[in-house]
Amino acid sequence: RPKKGQGTGPPGVIMVPAPTPTLTTRPSAAPRAPSPALANARLMIENVLVGIGVLKLSNLVSKNGEGKSIQLQAMEWTQEAYGTLLMDNLPENMNDEFDGWESDSILRTMVEHYVMAIFYFQIMVQDDTSQGPSDAMDWLEYGPNMCFSIHLECDEIIRSRYVDEGVSIDSRMHVVTEIDLEGMDIVGTLPREISYLLDLHVLNLEGNQFVGTLPSSWGALSYLEVINLEASELSGSIPVEWGNLTSLKSLTLADNNLVGGIEEGMIQNWGQMTDLQLQDNQLVGYLPKNFAERMGKLVALNLESNDFTGSLPQFDLMKGLKDIRLGENRFAGSIPDVFGDLSKAVVIAFHSNLLTGKIPSSIWSLSKLQRLDLSRNALTGSLGFNIANLKSLKIMKLSENELTGTLPESFGDMKTLQALLLQENFFAGEIPYGIGAMHELRDLELSNNAFTGSIPMNFGGLKLLMHLKFDENELKGEVPTDLGMLTKLSALSTHHNKLSGEIPSQLCQLSRLTVLTADCDGDTAKIKCDCCSDCY
Repeated sequence: RPKKGQGTGPPGVIMVPAPTPTLTTRPSAAPRAPSPALANARLMIENVLVGIGVLKLSNLVSKNGEGKSIQLQAMEWTQEAYGTLLMDNLPENMNDEFDGWESDSILRTMVEHYVMAIFYFQIMVQDDTSQGPSDAMDWLEYGPNMCFSIHLECDEIIRSRYVDEGVSIDSRMHVVTEIDLEGMDIVGTLPREISYLLDLHVLNLEGNQFVGTLPSSWGALSYLEVINLEASELSGSIPVEWGNLTSLKSLTLADNNLVGGIEEGMIQNWGQMTDLQLQDNQLVGYLPKNFAERMGKLVALNLESNDFTGSLPQFDLMKGLKDIRLGENRFAGSIPDVFGDLSKAVVIAFHSNLLTGKIPSSIWSLSKLQRLDLSRNALTGSLGFNIANLKSLKIMKLSENELTGTLPESFGDMKTLQALLLQENFFAGEIPYGIGAMHELRDLELSNNAFTGSIPMNFGGLKLLMHLKFDENELKGEVPTDLGMLTKLSALSTHHNKLSGEIPSQLCQLSRLTVLTADCDGDTAKIKCDCCSDCY
């Protein structure tokens, strides 16, 4: 991209000096009457914008009767940048609707400039006391050469415009293909006029304060591939018109206040979608029956922290899925046993739903899986003996279910595991000795089960362990002295067991250990502890 101040522009772009009017001050006195040439230019631009539908004449009048409307400010700016250029180059055979404007380099570039001026003023006039961050809105500094802005990407395209039967003219033009204003803390509403940026591919406005709703008109952007409006304080529903975005590959609307649901008509043409991020909203209802069929190319699906209901989709129709996050909803029923077809899966998170039944055996075959979170459901049954096939697993959360049986000794073969959370189930039997060989383990929580036997002596080799919780079980024997070798340990819970003896002095010397519990309370204490934070 040319640097600011560079004298030559992109090929095919007509370079003119950038206008330098004051952008943000309102006029304090009545303006002088425009010259006939300027009046004619304004009328011509007005006719063009009205003719193609991007401007309504009623919008040129301020709604509150004070100052200038956003559309009038944008048109005046466009007039100064394009007036002379348009008067000298407007095709003679254009009709009143300006059919073919999108293929004419002058008209097309002028319309895109007007749209970006609308965007500028619609944001800047929201607060009379603050005009917004100036470095975020630099494209009007360059007049017709707005592609110099660091927030815009432009590409050269060629469009053919037929001027007579069998005769066409090729127009070369630079058009806006990407807008990136992520994290600029700007305030305003989303302009419907963006739908006239016909070759827009990427729209990234994450982390701003765009109040209001999503414009339905954007459904006309047939080349749009990426929309990112995460954390933008938006409300309303997802427009069903967005179902016409046939090129859409990535849609991120996370962390807003969106309501409504995902309608069947909305996903009808989203066959190219690979990334759908709708988490942290207020979306409700069932997923469409044909959801998996229509979204067959999905790689990442995140619907967490909404209020979706019904059953889980048929994941086997989305064989490319790597990241599946459906936690904190109200999905019910069983988990489909189809994960053998999802060999690329890296994350499966269905926590905090209403799921029942057994954990599908096909999950244990996912050798690339790194995170499995099925906690806070009502799952039953036991863990498969082939669980050690999860060679890449780092996080396993199965807590707060109704799981039973013993833990497979093969747990020790899961060398990459960093967090094993199995608390609040009905597991029984002895704690597998093999867990002591999981040297990457940071968090081991086995509380509120029915484990028996003793604490494995080899747990002192878990050098990275920070949280170790055995409370609310049936464990016997003494607390191993080797636990005093866990220098990173910050929490150890042993209370409500049948342990005896005393807490090793080595544990009392661990500088990071702030939580240490045991059955050490009163005259009936089962265990002696001189340094416990809580005695039961």
